[in-house]
Amino acid sequence: MKVITVIAATLLLILPVAAKTVNVGLGAEYTDVQTALDAASSGDVVNVAAGYYSVPDGVEVKKSNVTLKGAGPEQTYLDGEGDAYSVIKIGAEGVTVTGFTLKGGSSHGVYINSSNWGNIHHNVITGNGDRGILLGMGTPHAVIDHNTFANNKVSAIYAYTDDPRTKFTNNVVYKNGRSIVTDSTMSHMTVKYNCFHGQSNDEAAVATSKTNLHDDPMFVDAESDFHLQKGSPCLGKGEKKPNIGALGTGTNPVVEKPASKENGGQYRVVVFTNDEDLGEKILNVIKAAGYADDESYVTDEPDDDANIKYGAAGSDDIKAIRKLVSALYDGKIDLSDEFDSDDNDVFISLP
Repeated sequence: MKVITVIAATLLLILPVAAKTVNVGLGAEYTDVQTALDAASSGDVVNVAAGYYSVPDGVEVKKSNVTLKGAGPEQTYLDGEGDAYSVIKIGAEGVTVTGFTLKGGSSHGVYINSSNWGNIHHNVITGNGDRGILLGMGTPHAVIDHNTFANNKVSAIYAYTDDPRTKFTNNVVYKNGRSIVTDSTMSHMTVKYNCFHGQSNDEAAVATSKTNLHDDPMFVDAESDFHLQKGSPCLGKGEKKPNIGALGTGTNPVVEKPASKENGGQYRVVVFTNDEDLGEKILNVIKAAGYADDESYVTDEPDDDANIKYGAAGSDDIKAIRKLVSALYDGKIDLSDEFDSDDNDVFISLP
């Protein structure tokens, strides 16, 4: 019996640890994307709920085989605010990035270097200061599939090497400075089933395969909504007949970006509640959305009624804050602009 016990224990020790899902968003375990990535282990999925996430420092995936997954590029935005060198840095092997709009990188939407590699699919990569994706020094490579690259200043992608492991397929490439740029040629990487329009070197990219298109993809809005209009040449023209690009037909839902501090979007918020855990969760969500500054806090002196009293905060921001609070607090919340303190901008009382 002792021998059997030892064998059973040994078998248990070698069983693989099951991957887990780490959730980010309103009311989730984490409200900050980087914190969630740091808490993840190799093989985990970091699932980011719909919303607008400001990431002025960018985010980095540091562990292998992690999947960073948004709710869809028309719903989940990571914005580098013009400060992040890259919105996402892939700093490990086997990383997947899917379901985001990646914008506002001072240089890049996605950056990979060294021996790191990833799968980048079904994202909108737009409005970055240099490239949509940079495959930099070393031997980085990527499978880049079903993305939409639009309005990136220098190029859609730039690869230091023409690595045969890099595959660029089923992407829309629209009005970036250039389309695909390498320090070598495009004779080894796979470039197929893409739609190119509006770049200075489109002809060279299109010529890599007869499956590539050189045509206007016909976006709903070429600056902000990259769904395809009916009649788009990208519909049904991808490999095995799906659409080319990150999005099919339709329109973007409204995903509001929090106002900047200069426009009154960050406030000193005090949450009054007897439930400290609830108060901290609510305050963290308000901070993650960009409305509460670092001087905000939770205390245990609530009024009898649930209410939000506000002074300097604008009415639109108060409506947004109320929506965030209501998602976590099960009860009616009244609003009042009768505010008599210069010390704080918003009082939230939850009995």
